[in-house]
Amino acid sequence: MVWGGISTRGKTEIIFIDGWINNKRYVQLLKKARKSILSLFPEGFHFVQDNARPHVHKHSLRYIKRWISSEIKAHPPQSPDLNPIELVWRKLKDMVEAKRPKNKIELQRAILECWEEIPLSFIRSCIQGLPKRMEKALEDANNKLPNENMEIEQNTSSDDGSDNLEYDSFGDEFDSEDIASEEESEIEEDDFE
Repeated sequence: MVWGGISTRGKTEIIFIDGWINNKRYVQLLKKARKSILSLFPEGFHFVQDNARPHVHKHSLRYIKRWISSEIKAHPPQSPDLNPIELVWRKLKDMVEAKRPKNKIELQRAILECWEEIPLSFIRSCIQGLPKRMEKALEDANNKLPNENMEIEQNTSSDDGSDNLEYDSFGDEFDSEDIASEEESEIEEDDFE
């Protein structure tokens, strides 16, 4: 997994992440990236991220508000077309694929090289094009509103509970083990320093 950030002033360093990321690992990543993030913004700014669970966990949000920016912009869930960095990731992916890396070391090297090659003018066009993309998304959504006469399918469950999946607010299947482990992993205040 790769993490990076963009702004109209530039881009952060790239950070590689092995394996899955939870809220605790995300805070560790932010600690590592903090200097790079703040170097782009000498004064206050809005921090924008998608609604991935580690991003919106209370410990992650608390760290961001305390050490990075008190202004966190809400981002609509499941809306990559409204996130300018998705366009940058697409360009990065195309550039890296053109280099045809053969192993993990070559892949990481290609990602770092291509990240540096992405021009600031492209990043700015991705960010500045956001209002137009939002307008288009709203227009598309309005055109797809359900007809009042359409039937809405109801979720039915059998007596034994099969086919009765529970979903959380992110539309993912509910995983009580995952939620419990997040609640148990309290981050101490001194972890933020």
